[in-house]
Order: sequence, then structure tokens, then C-alpha cells
Amino acid sequence: MKSCFKAFYYFASEIYSNKHKNKLILIVNNKNFIKYILKLQKNIKHKNPNLLYTYIQEIDNEIYNEFYNLLLNQKQFFLWDLPDRNYSFFSFGNIFSVDENSFKNISQIKHIHNFDESDFSFYPLFIGGIKFPVKEKTNLWNDYLSETWYVPEISFIKYKNKCYFAFNFMNDMLNEKIEKVLENKISKILCSKEKFYYQENDEISDTEFDDWSAMISDALSKIKSKDLEKVVLARVKKLNIEGEFNLIEIIEKLKAQFPECYIFAWKNNNSIFFGASPEMLGRISKNKFETDALAGSIKRGINEEEDLILENELLSDSKNMHEHNSVVKFIVENLSKLSESVNYDKTKIKKLKNIQHLWTPINAIVRNDVSVVLLIKSIYPTPAICGLPKERALKVIEQLENFDRGLYAGILGWFNVERYGEFAIGIRSALYKNSFLYAFAGCGIVEGSEIKSEFEETELKLKPMLSLFRERLTNENIS
Repeated sequence: MKSCFKAFYYFASEIYSNKHKNKLILIVNNKNFIKYILKLQKNIKHKNPNLLYTYIQEIDNEIYNEFYNLLLNQKQFFLWDLPDRNYSFFSFGNIFSVDENSFKNISQIKHIHNFDESDFSFYPLFIGGIKFPVKEKTNLWNDYLSETWYVPEISFIKYKNKCYFAFNFMNDMLNEKIEKVLENKISKILCSKEKFYYQENDEISDTEFDDWSAMISDALSKIKSKDLEKVVLARVKKLNIEGEFNLIEIIEKLKAQFPECYIFAWKNNNSIFFGASPEMLGRISKNKFETDALAGSIKRGINEEEDLILENELLSDSKNMHEHNSVVKFIVENLSKLSESVNYDKTKIKKLKNIQHLWTPINAIVRNDVSVVLLIKSIYPTPAICGLPKERALKVIEQLENFDRGLYAGILGWFNVERYGEFAIGIRSALYKNSFLYAFAGCGIVEGSEIKSEFEETELKLKPMLSLFRERLTNENIS
């Protein structure tokens, strides 16, 4: 696609509100958009309800950044960023959604677009996620459904050093007056001034060491009695945050500190769930599927020599290797039911800024009749975030944890009808709501687990989120 930026025209208007003056600059290739709509109106005689349309045009990087800086002004947005792969997008609005009862209908959807380059695999047509599958006890996560995949109205995408503006729509758009459609849609984004509104505080408290000790003791008793083999238990750290919540600053810090991770932020109404996850649930390209077994961890060394010692210690630790191998086995067995072949590499180490994990990449050739959503559900939740046996571990988590996981350890990601997509597990994450930060971290409990060392592991995993607010905390200091 040739650069459209030089062909753009600038529509500027000024809005006066009390003493404030705001300049709106809308950059829209309206001529091309109208031409595209007229072509659709001419060629699409029968309005199939399963048709989804996308108008996409290249934009300048400065325009991408301008809208990026307006994220927090919106009632709803979804952001996804892979810094080390130079791929990111953020999206507004919702024109079409499916839930756990209707995701099979996705296979019937036909996507029509005006992108004239060969590679459209990067396009995030459906975005969203799935909460961790246990019963919720509070209203902490009431701004999010248990599962939702939706088509956003507008997306800004950065891919292979190019930036794009995309507008998704359905059949009803073909019947509207289209001259001012894009101007009005973008103007709505630029004019939005959504603010957080305070609600009654959720009665959730920190998981302190005594709480943790009781949880782990109970879990170890169940493991000793052979009631279950492993359970992943988590903690919550609740902090009051003073002043403005600067999400852009937070995202930029996460990108700089964890460029190899999935940087995400999902705002819905009064909540923002965000994080930097090191764990890929899966990446699909037609029938090729990649996933990771990521379980078993140890801290980073203060120098290269100590780091190598710790790496070898992790690789030779029987508890961690047993925990890791159970994850590999679970994923391989479940993928095999939906695939023509499954292969996995030798276990290696994945190093992050403050922690290193046992890591086994797994690859599969998936059958053509398997939907993307069915595929990711077949290996979720893995023993790395749940335990074994899965159903028993889920019941123990629901019984012992003093908070709702919600999207923590849930699924976030995107996919399209061409069978491309990518999904991450929502760990190394936090929820911001009602001026409070809820940070989460967990670890696998198996026979031989020690209460103190497992607590210290969760402290290590909490640091990436808590360190972002080191200077803003009102109720305690973070070392």
C-alpha cells in the first residue's frame, strides 16, 4: 500500500467549552473511504448478516502516537504491544461480540477489507479474553464478562514499521450517509473526556504471610492425602494510589523493562487491567500452532557468574522440573486430540529482568476443522496457573484464595477469521479500580513446597507491578 499520508486532508475545528479551547485535527482519507463504500454498495447485493467489513489506510507514526496518548479519555479500550517484535495496536468501541455460548458462529463470518498488500495476517479482528474459571465471590471484576471476544469499531495498528488506521463496520453502514462518517467517529474519540468515577470500595484485603501460611498448609495436607498432585495458589496486594493514574507512563515503563513480554491494558468502564506477561498461551498461523510450557522459576543473579549458577540450579531442581514436566505433559496430551502432530523442544531457560523460568516451546499442526477459540480452551487453564488434576485444583483455588482472580491468570489476545491470532496468560498483572491497585502473583504448590520460600517467590513476581508505583504509594513502601 502506497503511503497515504501525503494524500490526507486536514479537517480542523475548534470546540469551546467554558474557558477551555480544544483543537481537533482529524486526518481522514475520506475520498478513498467513500470510494470503498460505493464499491461495496454496488457489488454486495445481498446483505449477508455474517459479513464484516474493514476500511484500512496507512497513517503517519505521529498520528498513531496522538491517539495513543488519548487512551485514558475513553470509556473502553484494548491495548496490545509486543515491543521486541515491533507490533502493537489499540482499539476503541465494540460493534459485534460473541461469548462462550456463541463462539462457534465465528467460523461463519466472512471478512471483507480494502487492504491491497498480500499479508493481512496481523489484523486483530476479534479481541478480548476469558476470566480464570472459578466462581466469583465479590464485585471486583464486574466491569468484565466471564468471556468475551468482540470486533472493535476503530483500531490503530503498528506493524513492520508502518502504522494503520482501521474502521470496522457491518451491513447497516452501507445504508447510511457516509460523507461525514469517519470524521464523526474520530471526532468522538478526540472529544471524549471519560473520567474514573468512585464506587464503594471492594472488601478485599491483602494476602498476608499468616493467610498464606494457612493456605499452603491446607494445600499441602490435600497433596499429602493424594487428593491432588499440584495446585497453583496466588496472593493479592491491595494499595491505595494517590493522584492521577498515568497509564501511558506505566505502559512505557513496562515496554522498556520487559520488551520480550506481552504488554497489555484493557479498560472497561471504571476498571483497567494491565500487565507484562511472559507467558504465551498460543500463537496460530493457519494450522501451525505454537505454545509454551512456562513453570518453575528462580531469581536472577547479581552478575553473570551467579546468574549461570542459579540457572543450573533451576535445571537440576527435581521439584521444579517435576512441576514443569507436568505442564508439558498436559499441553501435549490435550493438543494431540486436536492436531495431526505435536512436537516439543528440550527444556531451556527464559530470562526476564528479575526472574528466570523453565521453558519448553511446543509446536503442533492443528486440524483444519478446529476453531481458534476451541483450540486455546483445550489447553487452558494449564497446570502452570491451575494445578493437577485440573478440576480438583480449581475447586481448591476457589476454596482457599481470599480474592477473585478475574482476568488475572485469564486469557487475553486477538484473532481473525483467516485463522491467525495470539494469546497470553494474564500474569505479572494488576487491576486499577476505585483509586486502588490490586496486584497479583502466584506459585505452584507440590509435595515438598516450603511456605516461606513460596511466599518469597510471590514477592519476586509482585515487584514488576509494585515498582511502577514506588513513589505513589500511600499505605506502605516497596523495597
